[in-house]
Amino acid sequence: MILITRPYDQAISFAERLEAAGYEVLIEPMLTIKATDFTPPDLHDYQALVFTSVNAVRTFARHSSQRHLPVYCAGEKTAQEAKREGYDRVYTGEGTGRALADMLEAQKQLQNRPFLHVRGEDSAFAMEAWLAQRGVAMHTLVAYQAQKARDLGDVCAEALRSGKIKVIPFFSRRTAESFLALTRQNALWSTFVGIKALSISARVVESLREAPWSEVLIAKNSDENGIFELIRHVYPRSGK
Repeated sequence: MILITRPYDQAISFAERLEAAGYEVLIEPMLTIKATDFTPPDLHDYQALVFTSVNAVRTFARHSSQRHLPVYCAGEKTAQEAKREGYDRVYTGEGTGRALADMLEAQKQLQNRPFLHVRGEDSAFAMEAWLAQRGVAMHTLVAYQAQKARDLGDVCAEALRSGKIKVIPFFSRRTAESFLALTRQNALWSTFVGIKALSISARVVESLREAPWSEVLIAKNSDENGIFELIRHVYPRSGK
């Protein structure tokens, strides 16, 4: 069984993908996405929108009906969500903020107006500061907060105790921190000895290393596809 700890909307879509591949999945969200109290700015002041997460796209699109700007997205999933929300000029960078920043730097001479980076409160990469050092203007709008879960569900706790959980993928540092805190609180760390922890990046691994996992592995590509392929490699369907 694979335990998915992503925010609910993303957990559902990833779980469906895993189930279609033959895996048994349990969902236990460690974060809840909540919009901040923001007012969308006049987008005519900007040359393009920048989204580094699916949640940023969803949250901003619910608050702004403007769709005239081009959009730069980190990763294919974020780009797909932007298209679903009605943006028709969507440019896709690799699945990290740094890779997207490289892409934006190459566009800096197109217009004199700044980019608008829509993101969550917790950010793995200081894109605005990095681009400013390279002469690229960017403003940041914090559109949502990822609130940590307060407790672990009984079904999840029992699945851990019984040894049913074999793999747990982690897509963010805060998700990992929340899960480790709640499982420590419930005296469940001893169950990790039979579980592989899969990380989307080296930064997330830093939050996982203190726990007694059987293995901690990093996806080759820092996106959902990278995690999916790593799951298929370390936990073939026949190993359910």
